[in-house]
Amino acid sequence: MDSEKMSLKSDMISLEMPIFALAKCPDFKPFEWISFDGKRSLMVIPSALYGRATIFDYDVLIYAISVAAKRLHEGFAQGLEVQFTAHEFLRATGRGAGGKDYQALDAALSRLSTTTIQTNIANGGREVKSFFHLLDVAIFEVGKNGRVQAVKIKLSDWIYSAINTRQILSIDPSYFSLGRPLERKIYQISRKHIGDKGVWKIGIEKLLKKTGSRTKSKEFKRELNNVIRRDEIPNYRLKIEGDIVVFYVKDQAKLASSIAGRGL
Repeated sequence: MDSEKMSLKSDMISLEMPIFALAKCPDFKPFEWISFDGKRSLMVIPSALYGRATIFDYDVLIYAISVAAKRLHEGFAQGLEVQFTAHEFLRATGRGAGGKDYQALDAALSRLSTTTIQTNIANGGREVKSFFHLLDVAIFEVGKNGRVQAVKIKLSDWIYSAINTRQILSIDPSYFSLGRPLERKIYQISRKHIGDKGVWKIGIEKLLKKTGSRTKSKEFKRELNNVIRRDEIPNYRLKIEGDIVVFYVKDQAKLASSIAGRGL
C-alpha cells in the first residue's frame, strides 16, 4: 500500500463522539456519555490489563479505515480484514521509526482490541444496541529485533459499516503532529461539524461533554484558551464568546463566502 498517495480518513462518529481517552498514559476508568436529549449513549469499558484506547491509538484505526476505503474506491472487494506493515503506518502518521514507536504501536493494538464499546449510536447503518471491541482481532508479526513488522486486523462491524456507507471524512496529515490530546479532539470535532458551513457554534458545557474531558468547567475553559493562544489546529480556529465556543475555518476567503451566503 503506497501510503504517500493515500488520503487518510476517519469515520464520522469517532470524530464526533468521545470514544477515546484524552490521555497519553493508560486510563483504567470506565467512561459514560449520554447526549443532552438522552437519545444517544456511549459506554467505554477499558481493559483491566491495558486500559482504555487513547486518542493517539486511534491513529491505527484511521490508517486501517484509509486502507479499506482506498481499496473500495479502486473497485476491489474489501471485507473486515485489513493488512499493512508497521513501517507504512508509522510513516503515514508522522511517527518515528525507533524502538519506542514500534512499542507504542504494539500497545495501541492491545488497547484497541480489548477496549469494549456499548452504544446505541448507529455508524453508517440502522440503530441497534451494540457491544463490541474497536478491533475484533489484531495479529502482528514480530521480527527478530522484537519489533512489530506486519499488522493484520479485523475491523468491528460498527467501523466497517461506516466505511461501506461512505460515512467517512478525510483527515489533514498535519493532524498527526498535534501532541496534545485536547487539540486532537478539537480538530476532530471541527472536521465533523464545520463542513462547508465555515462556522459552527456550541455551548461550552456541551463541548466539554463532547470532548470527553474529565476536567471541571473552569479548567476546561482555561485549556480552551491555551488552544486558542497556540493556534496549532490545522485549518480551524475557535474563539470563546461568553458561554459559546465559535469554531471557524482559517481560510479567510472561504470564511467570508460562508458568512455572506448565510447573510451574517
